[in-house]
Amino acid sequence: VRSTLHAHEAARADMREQREAAARTARALLIRSVLHDLRSPLLSISVIAHELGGATRASAHEGQLVATLKMCASFMESLLSDMLDWERIEAGRMEISLAPFHPAELLRGAVATFAHVGKQKR
Repeated sequence: VRSTLHAHEAARADMREQREAAARTARALLIRSVLHDLRSPLLSISVIAHELGGATRASAHEGQLVATLKMCASFMESLLSDMLDWERIEAGRMEISLAPFHPAELLRGAVATFAHVGKQKR
């Protein structure tokens, strides 16, 4: 009886592990698909921002808006890349390596990205 009980418990644990693995795989596929689908429109936004940046502008304010649009697009591209990297790491398909990091550049981008929100709240 005990051996049958242990076999039944082992089978249940195996089924649970299989369900969890299937759920992880489905989640990873969904995340990968959504992130890749977001990349195409983001690329269009980035290209438009760079084209606008090269065009003559009527005011300094418009130039500032285009610069912010470029920074936001760049930030979103970086975020999507980072999320895809995390997905690869979780799937065991990527190795992590150290790279230089520039905090001042990150802060400048964050300030430019959220400056309009601060102005609206005044």
